[in-house]
Amino acid sequence: MTPWRRIAAVLLYVVCAANVCVAQDVAAVEAKPVPKAAPSIGTKLAAAIGQFESSKTGGPAGVCVREIKTGKVLYAYRDAEKFIPASNQKLLGAIYWLETKTADGTFTTEVYRRGDELLVVGDFDPLLGDPYAAKRDKTSVYVDIDAWAAAAKKAGMTKVSRVLVMKRLDTLFPPSWPDRYKPHDYGAPVASATFYYNCYGVTFSKTSHGLVPDVTPTTGRFIRVVNKVVAGKRHIFSIRGESDESVLTLRGTAQAAGGDVLLSPCKQPRIRLARVFAGRLEKAGLAVGEVGEVVEADLKKSEWTKLAATHRPGAAVLKESLHYSFNLAAECIKLHAGGASFPKSAEAMTAALTKAFTLDAGVIAVADGSGLSRENSVTPAAMTKVLAGATTKCYWAALRTAMAKCGESGTMKKRMRDIPGRVVAKTGYVLGVSCLSGYVFDAAGKPAYAFSILTRNIRSGADSKKMQDRLCRMLTTYLDEIKPPAAMKPAQPVAQ
Repeated sequence: MTPWRRIAAVLLYVVCAANVCVAQDVAAVEAKPVPKAAPSIGTKLAAAIGQFESSKTGGPAGVCVREIKTGKVLYAYRDAEKFIPASNQKLLGAIYWLETKTADGTFTTEVYRRGDELLVVGDFDPLLGDPYAAKRDKTSVYVDIDAWAAAAKKAGMTKVSRVLVMKRLDTLFPPSWPDRYKPHDYGAPVASATFYYNCYGVTFSKTSHGLVPDVTPTTGRFIRVVNKVVAGKRHIFSIRGESDESVLTLRGTAQAAGGDVLLSPCKQPRIRLARVFAGRLEKAGLAVGEVGEVVEADLKKSEWTKLAATHRPGAAVLKESLHYSFNLAAECIKLHAGGASFPKSAEAMTAALTKAFTLDAGVIAVADGSGLSRENSVTPAAMTKVLAGATTKCYWAALRTAMAKCGESGTMKKRMRDIPGRVVAKTGYVLGVSCLSGYVFDAAGKPAYAFSILTRNIRSGADSKKMQDRLCRMLTTYLDEIKPPAAMKPAQPVAQ
């Protein structure tokens, strides 16, 4: 073999050996396991929803999560389907009121005088005679009405021939409310002039004559109480009023004195308010004749002079509706913004929200303000579009303040205590329906997502709440894991 052939053979051997080594290295790399990518937030949310829907107590769920900054949808499932919103309807009603009245709006009740007659004209203030506010402030439920009586006395009145309350609503309940709600405090009648939640409050005191009911409000001869309750092993009794609210009859058994105040709706809130006012006038030393109600069309406004007024900040009413889910407050909010008619205010609310947030036709249907009606409907996509849009409005701070915070306040106080304040939302429940809609905040306290979780045909409200809370926790965890991209520095010129 010549030298050149020897050199060529050596080179060929070296090249072949190198190729074998490279092939072995590639095979080793290919054989090395590749780590799997972490599931996306969408995958995690979908898995949780699927688990809920396939459970024995679950049901169909509609979910939409929308980014506040961009308005883009982060996650959606059944988001175009209509669901009954239950008390999430209160969110829509509050935003409607804020769109119409602004955050500085007030609910005013006025008292007018014509000779020796007095007229109360209400504008849907649901907190006149608020028993919980009176307890908190250590004052009387009659404080506002006593101020009216003082104004009448200061004006030189010594007698009042008639105490009247203006009738502005033809009916006392939204047309679609089931009758089964009406005997309960959460289904109390609605009126433009209200007092003590349009209910009677009952507790029992122990005396030498046995258990005696303490009923609020009562006013001497204008509202008389007949007690037919006897002591018993169970605390079960009823309170029934005459059609003119002149006599209240209590029947049943009472177990012990004290305890929480039990609320029972009155039948005629306007007449009841007239009777309460008449009683407080007599207590102030004025002689009073009769009570009644009058429709606005029968009045000549020029004949009446304003005597007194009570102004309720809108923020206080919004908080009762959103923070504590007070149905009467929610109904009054809708009527105050949309006019003294259940159907007309529903139409006005639908039109206003559709226009303000450029909603597609038919994505919301309004039957009431509180969410008790099963004829309300909304899509999760529409709910989050309204919620995200509200953050850009001048009233956003007022809306946020009125809502409940998870782990801290209102109906959210006992939920998601491990992430307090990170979720601000409205709860909702009617039979077979459980909902949660609101906002998820980042660690800096800024709203990051608007979300809506609506369900139907469920068998357990508790399990629905667990699913809702689970999704919210996933969103907060996802927010905390996101790291904003580092700001790129502009390229600097290079010296040549």
